[in-house]
Amino acid sequence: MIEDAVARIQAIEQQLTQKTRRQLQARLTIRGCLKELRHISGHHSLASAQEAEIRPAH
Repeated sequence: MIEDAVARIQAIEQQLTQKTRRQLQARLTIRGCLKELRHISGHHSLASAQEAEIRPAH
């Protein structure tokens, strides 16, 4: 789910090719969102891996 959001946001960012102040600000905001989503995704993946290690195998 997060990977889909990252892909969609990256597509939007790539559409912002002009160098107006407003578009540069939008790109910075989008990059911040991408960074946060990747951070959340990394923590989610790490937590899932840790849970798998902790759970007893059946």
